[in-house]
Amino acid sequence: MDSLQATARDLARQTGFKAQIYFCSFNQGDKAAIVLGAKGRFSTEQVMTGRELCDILRIDFESFVAARKREQAANLEYFLRDLVSVPEIASRLRELLK
Repeated sequence: MDSLQATARDLARQTGFKAQIYFCSFNQGDKAAIVLGAKGRFSTEQVMTGRELCDILRIDFESFVAARKREQAANLEYFLRDLVSVPEIASRLRELLK
């Protein structure tokens, strides 16, 4: 949080634009749960849901979520292939799978 506040101050100093800090938990629809999950580092006023972020950016939330779901399998495949390309991880996974 301190580094975010320092960045906001730097932006204000350099550009004259006053930045506000928000923490978005895209998949969580309950602000109280976001605050709890962030261990109280942010207040209710500083957190936002994915739906709120999409509203600000003028993105259709439902379409965005649907697109993410369509891409899940390919993203998982990419992640796993990239992960096992690291020799230490591939070795450890082989050990765990025995």
